[in-house]
Amino acid sequence: MNALLVASCNGQTKFVEKLVERMPEKALEKRGPGGYTALHHAAIGGHLKMAKALIRKNPKLTQITDNDGKTPLLCAVLLFSRHKLVRYLALKTTNEKPERPFSGCKGGDLMVNLTHMGFHVCDEDDPLETSDQDLGVEKQSQSNEAKTQVPCINKVTDKKLGHERACKLVHLCLEALLDYNERKRNEYFDKQKILHFAARCGVVEIVTASLHYFPDLIFSEHGSLILKNAIQCRQEKIFNLACKKTSLDKMFATMCYEPSISHLAAKLPIKRRLSDDSYAASQMQREMQWYKAIERIEHPRMRQLRSEEGKTGFECFSENRKQMRENAEKWMKDTSDSSMLVSTLIATVAFAAAFTVPGGNNDRGIPIFLNDTSFAVFFYSDALALFSSVTAILMFLSILTSSYKEEDFHRALPKRMIIGLASLFFALATMMVAFGAALAIVLSEKIRWVWGPIIFLASFPVTLFFRLQLPLFIEMIQSTYGSIFQREKIWRLSGNPDAAGPLY
Repeated sequence: MNALLVASCNGQTKFVEKLVERMPEKALEKRGPGGYTALHHAAIGGHLKMAKALIRKNPKLTQITDNDGKTPLLCAVLLFSRHKLVRYLALKTTNEKPERPFSGCKGGDLMVNLTHMGFHVCDEDDPLETSDQDLGVEKQSQSNEAKTQVPCINKVTDKKLGHERACKLVHLCLEALLDYNERKRNEYFDKQKILHFAARCGVVEIVTASLHYFPDLIFSEHGSLILKNAIQCRQEKIFNLACKKTSLDKMFATMCYEPSISHLAAKLPIKRRLSDDSYAASQMQREMQWYKAIERIEHPRMRQLRSEEGKTGFECFSENRKQMRENAEKWMKDTSDSSMLVSTLIATVAFAAAFTVPGGNNDRGIPIFLNDTSFAVFFYSDALALFSSVTAILMFLSILTSSYKEEDFHRALPKRMIIGLASLFFALATMMVAFGAALAIVLSEKIRWVWGPIIFLASFPVTLFFRLQLPLFIEMIQSTYGSIFQREKIWRLSGNPDAAGPLY
């Protein structure tokens, strides 16, 4: 090793700058152990000034590779050097022959690691194929003047930009595969398992782009694997994509799994997808929605096919979800028990308040404050509290007396729970209004400013209950009334207008 290599290896930037001024251009290309040049050492150590001095003297240093075929840029990226240095090396490195650092396997590693570091391709030309263009790299900086200073908006903007640039990178890679012949292209997709992992992870953009550039993939083994992986991993977006064309619906539904696609749906999904639902009944409901959706794209004849154990798809579904159904049943009963207790208390108080009106009655049994506005508020809110609490009791009672079959968790039980919780919330709110009106009737003559504290104190428990139960309530409404599947039934009889509908 000469003095330049020793100095660059030890991070002596000023000494390297002085050596570069006195050394000839060709001497800077001398290699040390591992085939590293001085620029390799600068890239690995993250020394931007040192790299600039070396490249100004000899721009060819960016193209020299070490014994493993890695350029200084790739070394810097793999070892997570400073972003400014990586950006500078990326702008100075070209894709010229014979090294062509942005092509081949090394080029793929470089692009992937650049993306992991937060850099994204921004040049309109293809960096994988361009020989006379530098790689355009854009690093998003916190000091960017175009960015807003609101943190929450920054996060949304960063996420959106990252998604757009990731999609652009996918298109660049797929365009590079257009030069491959069909055999090599199929070998590449088979080896890398691109569609397999994309379908399992729910990355619909990669699946869509791959089928856009290479439509013949849909008729290969990859096509059936898309639907199979979507069902196994419960990826509704991939499922919707795979079922966009009627002919493919029928083909996949018969070829995806033996003996039928409903047997595939009967299997339990991976645990990660089940844990996305916050409560046990939601898991069972989502599983029923999936099974119903898959059953809708399946020919009715195939629903009667049996597995090697002699069971139909739904029989396998019920057997595999026995524990899940028990957990969902327990959750429904516990929630209904506690909610019905509160509803009963509200109904009792509201019923008693109707006959013990504030201020009392006159000699004829007529309330003394009958003509006051506060009394009207008390009377109507008390009546509404009674009616809504009784409605909630009936809903929760119907849940407790249910048979808890698998189909009940699809629509019936969630609907009753939604109505019960909504009625309970309304009963609690109207009861607090009645209580506030009663206090106002009694105290308004002596304490005229009593309305303010009453409204504040009465709204506190209502707001607290609303905040605690709102996430559960919204999730139940979305899972019950908001379809995640956007296809129509394909095995429908001609002339039957009612055959179409959401897949759930």
